[in-house]
Amino acid sequence: VCLCRHGPIGLGLAVTMNSPLQSLAEAYREGGVKALESEAARCMPPAGAHGWVDELIAGCSDPTLSVPATWLLLQHARKGSAIPALSVERLVLGGLDAGPNDARLHIAQLIQHIEVPKRCAKKLAEFLIQGCDSDHAFLRAWAMDGLYRLGLQHASFRELADEALERAASDPKASVKARARRLHAEDQRRS
Repeated sequence: VCLCRHGPIGLGLAVTMNSPLQSLAEAYREGGVKALESEAARCMPPAGAHGWVDELIAGCSDPTLSVPATWLLLQHARKGSAIPALSVERLVLGGLDAGPNDARLHIAQLIQHIEVPKRCAKKLAEFLIQGCDSDHAFLRAWAMDGLYRLGLQHASFRELADEALERAASDPKASVKARARRLHAEDQRRS
């Protein structure tokens, strides 16, 4: 357990009013990602601290906490820290429907860093398919990327991923086309 000025981190799955995640969300609202990074560096426990990932996942289902919670979860994974299968299941089964496009974007970007248990892969695929149809171009691009990566982990989603890649190649937004080209190139290297 890591202590910061807001109390202990990682003692439970529910996010309470005195939760450090509340403080991190406030920092994000007041100063954006830079303020969130600064507060997280000061307050987050060292990598591997018990419970912190689950506290972030609990925050993902709260629309007022979802953007900073998903961003912190993504940063955790980008640093090479594992997210246990049970935690991934909690995220997919409880944290996908809430939140603005930025939170959905962070979850889509997270897919490349996690192993998705078969038990929750269908629900995650449904979430990503919705993202592929979003008005938000970056969400479309990364949802397609997530669906592609889900197809690599679970062959039953490969056809959906291929269809999403094909649609993305003719998307009007350059960011979606660029992500599709990268995935096509990656696919060629795998062959």
